[in-house]
Amino acid sequence: MSDIRLAYDQMLQRFLTERREIDLLHAYELGKTLQSEQVSPDELVGLHLEALEKLPPELSPEQRLQEVLSSFSMLLEMMIAYGIAYADAYRLLEETAKEAEDAKYELEKTIVELDLANHQLRDMDRLKSQFFANMSHELRTPLNAIIGFAEDGLDGLAGELNPKQARYVGNILHAGRHLLNLINDILDLAKLQSGKSTLTLSVFSLEDLLQDVQNTFQPLLQRKRQTLLVEGAAGLPPVEADQAKLYQVIVNLVSNAHKFTPEEGRIVIRCAKDEDRLRIEVEDNGIGIPTEALPTLFEEFRQVDTIRKGRQQGTGLGLAISQRIAGMHEGELLVESEVDQGSTFTLNIPYRQR
Repeated sequence: MSDIRLAYDQMLQRFLTERREIDLLHAYELGKTLQSEQVSPDELVGLHLEALEKLPPELSPEQRLQEVLSSFSMLLEMMIAYGIAYADAYRLLEETAKEAEDAKYELEKTIVELDLANHQLRDMDRLKSQFFANMSHELRTPLNAIIGFAEDGLDGLAGELNPKQARYVGNILHAGRHLLNLINDILDLAKLQSGKSTLTLSVFSLEDLLQDVQNTFQPLLQRKRQTLLVEGAAGLPPVEADQAKLYQVIVNLVSNAHKFTPEEGRIVIRCAKDEDRLRIEVEDNGIGIPTEALPTLFEEFRQVDTIRKGRQQGTGLGLAISQRIAGMHEGELLVESEVDQGSTFTLNIPYRQR
């Protein structure tokens, strides 16, 4: 028997013996406590019967009858209180069950709505990629023609141009090439997003690939009197990867370093083999990237407004494409940067060898 039951039994016995109202009130409060502990009505009746059995033997039959009637009167009060408490508990239980059912319905409804929204987003993403791909194909043909005519004009194939005409045609050529780069990047991104772009693995020399990168950028570097160094590539074993896509990533990173590094700046491509990983770093001592811009740097069409030079010309897709290509190689593309100190982009991919 619990302490509360023992106290309840003692208090009830005291009331039956001494007939003090205070003992009845105490027994009543203890009874409610027992009810809160989920004591059944049968158990309450049993407690009263146990108390009656302990009545003093010296009581006369009339006194014993009076005590029994008084006890049952109090028991009825207790049972009524128990019934009220039970009804309240049942009502609260019903309300809780209804609230739980309503919450379950709302949750199921939300899940259905989210699933529908996900399907719609996937469809919209597919349609967007398809639109970009179709648009890119449709635009590239006339744009290539415009670029070709502009180049022919500057070469004098249609006659000599005066300085003003040459400047105008040069602007057309520059704008056309920039638009073509944007279209090519959109097409690349659309292929990557749709899953139509796959890796074509081959074994090649990383040193030779980086030499091609150096040769590609040499004219641009000379105009700004920048230096491009390659460290750690010599002596590395051949790597197995998609050569064209890896070249595209490194060109994107070096192109950004070239644009955001001032004249006479320094760009370094640093290579290393870390156990089974290939690490390629592209480091510059340019103007750097603000800390608040780093979390969204790899999002599509994101361009950083630099502190000193304003927005640099670009498509805003190069880093997004590079990161996706890194992911296709089961790798990652990371960045560390500080304003006025430069940036370091690090490509990590598995070092596959045959």
